[in-house]
Amino acid sequence: MAGRLNGTTRIDNNDVPNTVKRTLSSEIAVRDKDTIMLGGFIRSNKQKSKSGIPILQDIPLLGALFSSRTSAKDREELIVLMRPTVLKTPEIAAKNTIAEEQRLPGISAASAENDAAEAKFIEAERKAALKRAKIRQQTQQKQQAQQLQEDTGFFTPVEPVPVPPPAMVETNIAIPLP
Repeated sequence: MAGRLNGTTRIDNNDVPNTVKRTLSSEIAVRDKDTIMLGGFIRSNKQKSKSGIPILQDIPLLGALFSSRTSAKDREELIVLMRPTVLKTPEIAAKNTIAEEQRLPGISAASAENDAAEAKFIEAERKAALKRAKIRQQTQQKQQAQQLQEDTGFFTPVEPVPVPPPAMVETNIAIPLP
């Protein structure tokens, strides 16, 4: 199956790309690790355009001086190749997957990029969860303080207010009797 972009469609104020799909279906018999060509798609495009100064471009022989012509050819080919490999156990499949990823640098780079993006996302989620927990804890502390104030009828400060030490007064004074 091959897809390509073909303009966009606006949905909910977002431009969503339109795609053109073409499919290929085939049944084959091939030996292990033989490469086969299933088929392909060829797309050719030719464009010609002419522009120039009106009226002057239509004058025979001199019109070429007042006009321009362009032509363009575009050709795209998509070939579908397949190399089936029979893997007898999941362990062999895992080893071959790692070897293929290392052989194809684009896959390794895409995998590393995906891992980095996933790690960044997980870290952002962890920070957001910590922030939510902190806010939840602060809210609970405020609610507990309000509940204590309502229960006792007055506000109990969190930190005790320092009280100055009592003044030293001597109470053992001997007064002579008359």
